[in-house]
Amino acid sequence: MNGIVEFIKNDSSKKSKFNCKGVIFLRDCKIVNSTIPLLLVLQDRDMRLDSIERALSVIPSEIKELEDKIKEEEVELKKFSDKVKELEASRAALRTIRLGVEDKIVKYKTQLLSIKKNDEYQAMLTQIDTSNKEVSDSEEKELEILFEIDISKQELEVQKLNTAKNIEEINSEIKTLNERQAEVNSQLEDARFARREAEKNLAPIFLEAYEKLCRSKKSKPILVPLEEGRCAGCHLKNSMDKEERALVSETPVFCEHCGRMIYS
Repeated sequence: MNGIVEFIKNDSSKKSKFNCKGVIFLRDCKIVNSTIPLLLVLQDRDMRLDSIERALSVIPSEIKELEDKIKEEEVELKKFSDKVKELEASRAALRTIRLGVEDKIVKYKTQLLSIKKNDEYQAMLTQIDTSNKEVSDSEEKELEILFEIDISKQELEVQKLNTAKNIEEINSEIKTLNERQAEVNSQLEDARFARREAEKNLAPIFLEAYEKLCRSKKSKPILVPLEEGRCAGCHLKNSMDKEERALVSETPVFCEHCGRMIYS
């Protein structure tokens, strides 16, 4: 049998019939190509390796997403800070204008002392009254802005606390992901080593066929059993000849429909 096939009797009271290669055809016997269990181990380790690589591949994007959230928090905080700065700038601009008008009022009052004509005197008084009203209006607007500044500063302080809390939580998530990444990287190295060990004792013809299927990007599992003549991968019925070959062949056998490697 050259180590290619083994058998396990389910009922020792029944006689077993062998062909010239020593293969059992009775219903009470289980036929196993000794290469298949090794190949199944390899496939299992490949699927674990794929799972680890998938888990590892999404971690950088998850970290990037969290880092973007931190930037969003900082942008939101900056809006509150900018609002305070804008209000303070508006107040400063109003104050500058008001002080300029007050300076003009002082000049107008000085000029008033030297005016002799009554109509010019009345015109100057009107100008002074107009300027005083401008000053009064400006002071009122400044007070309104001061009130807005106080409220905005309070909102800014609250937002600072919320932002700090949120960023702390996000950084904690990032730390967890970095630790997870290191752990998965370690698992990846172990999985790669286990994969290399699993392929060592495989017959080259089976290993080459298996790896060719892997390169074809066919979804795993790519080594599947025949269940009542049906491929466990695509669930379609194979011919009787294919069933028999899957049972005894010393070379890989493939599903007639999906191309997966099959065994009985």
